[in-house]
Amino acid sequence: MTAQNDKTDNSNHLSFLSYLKTHPISALLFGMLLAITAYIAFYQLGAGYFENWDEAWYADVTRNMLERRDPIVLYWNGKVFLDKTPLNFWFNSLAAMVLGLNEFSMRLTSAISGFAAIVIVTAYALCRWGWLAGFAAWSALALNNLFVWRTRTGNLDALVSLLILLTYFVMVSKNKWRLPILGLLFGLIYLQKASLVGYPLAVFVVHEIVFQWRNILKNIPGYIACAAIGGGIVGAWLHLGSMQVGPEFANYYLYRADQGVADIGLQFLNSNYFWHTYYSLQRRIFYLFVAGIIFLGVGLKKHENFALGAFALALLAQLSLTQKDNNWYLVASMPFWGLVVGYGIHGIFSVVKRFTANPRYILVAQIVALIPILYVSYKTFTVNIQAIIATRANEAEVASAQKIKELSKPDEKILRLDFSYPVTIYYANRVTEYHTTIDDGALASVINNNISWVVGKEEQVRKFLQLYGKEPKRVIPSGEEAIVQL
Repeated sequence: MTAQNDKTDNSNHLSFLSYLKTHPISALLFGMLLAITAYIAFYQLGAGYFENWDEAWYADVTRNMLERRDPIVLYWNGKVFLDKTPLNFWFNSLAAMVLGLNEFSMRLTSAISGFAAIVIVTAYALCRWGWLAGFAAWSALALNNLFVWRTRTGNLDALVSLLILLTYFVMVSKNKWRLPILGLLFGLIYLQKASLVGYPLAVFVVHEIVFQWRNILKNIPGYIACAAIGGGIVGAWLHLGSMQVGPEFANYYLYRADQGVADIGLQFLNSNYFWHTYYSLQRRIFYLFVAGIIFLGVGLKKHENFALGAFALALLAQLSLTQKDNNWYLVASMPFWGLVVGYGIHGIFSVVKRFTANPRYILVAQIVALIPILYVSYKTFTVNIQAIIATRANEAEVASAQKIKELSKPDEKILRLDFSYPVTIYYANRVTEYHTTIDDGALASVINNNISWVVGKEEQVRKFLQLYGKEPKRVIPSGEEAIVQL
């Protein structure tokens, strides 16, 4: 093992494959991390039932897309679904057509996206800043509980994180097609998670004003192409959806899709997202993140550093000024946190090299720094990540839903007596309402919505039958739950 041969900030730095050929220890490390990442992302991916809420919710949306053969307007629980955008469901549908509609195929898009994001972050940090930075960047992302959870579940966050990560690399590149490619990425980000496109778009605009101001006039054709491609993708989808649903389709996605996240103000200032960041970075890794931010600040005149810092902090800053407190909103920032951690290691050893140029001393310092990172990574992997991989949920709810599917007719409706109804919707494949309080409202829901079946925990079902006051057609035990046909 040798001290890292920095190619940082050298525009002629070696390509990644060339780097691996000339650094066998780094190549071995990358191979090991690649294998562990594949295990984290794909091992037993389809073993557990869908989670409440989002997984079962999105799986039913995908099934409706396939059954209706309509890729434009989403449907859920028998109704038009104006909430999410369609990109992830397009990929889900393609996976389902090849592999069948099941837990594995519905999680595959997220797993591939999360795997790709981890590999890109690790490879970039390894090549630019050396083996220790590469390992630290990998640990910060691949062992981030929240990122792994969203990678291994059929959610929207992993794919949008990958798209925004690619936006960063295209934005700081010298590719002559940089602006048209960015337009494509912005369009895809919108189709994946509409309101989130404002995050990379804001970073891009500020980056162009600060670092490209001399070329703005020259770049006007490129900016027009960027806007035309991104706007064309989004506009075409909004137009097609409005033709089917009406003007409320475009109005919702243009003005209400942010779910209040864009409503920011100093009166909402809170530290919740800071603590989400702290714990997501395994607490001790967080201090390398702070070091990375400091070193990025020192080198802020370099546009790559400015963009990386902006992508790492902008979403965190915005969310800290909102009333929302959902830690998964930060997932899109997490690949950048991994890069910042890697840059923090690079900055620390840049300082070390000012005191000694002896490669042996530097290597000893790297190994000393590696030991706590390795320990924290091992503990996080064995305690937290393995638990996520082994998670099994909703078995009782799924068993009840499958039983109702056997017993009921397709046009019969179900009332679920708790908040777990998306799982019932998917596995029973029946229109399902829910009511968490056993009162006159629950009874009215049964009458007004022509409910034929009621399902829930035994105690909930017993309370409902007392309220119902009539003899049900039958009561069917289902493990921890009970099913009632009215």
